[in-house]
Amino acid sequence: MKTIDNELHLLVACKSIHMILKSLLTSTECITACVVIERAVNILDEPDSNKMESKKVAKRIMPIIIGLVLLSHVNDPYYRKSIEDFNGDDRRIWCLIRYPSLVDTYDYFINLMHLVGPLIITIMFTLMIVILLSRIRSRV
Repeated sequence: MKTIDNELHLLVACKSIHMILKSLLTSTECITACVVIERAVNILDEPDSNKMESKKVAKRIMPIIIGLVLLSHVNDPYYRKSIEDFNGDDRRIWCLIRYPSLVDTYDYFINLMHLVGPLIITIMFTLMIVILLSRIRSRV
């Protein structure tokens, strides 16, 4: 196994991979919340609702959600640094992040909102779906 010695490659990987992974994981939670909202709206709508319109809206909303989540994590690459560590014959390059206190607080609240916001939306609309479906079945 060969180690990667290209420092530019390691710096780009250090600054980009964590932000991209964090943003995509957060985006999946937001998109899942959007799916739950769309299902609740479909239950409220007529059974013959327009599926083509739903697909168009989804194609517009998904890039917006991913873009907003990426923008909320834009501070991450700025504060990431790669540091060399020499331990005898071994040379390691570590990717570290050190936020100032204000940016650390911002990052904490953004991560909290990205986790709690979609969770609350998903729980509320799932309960709404259960209540609406039980009312429809009780009428039938």
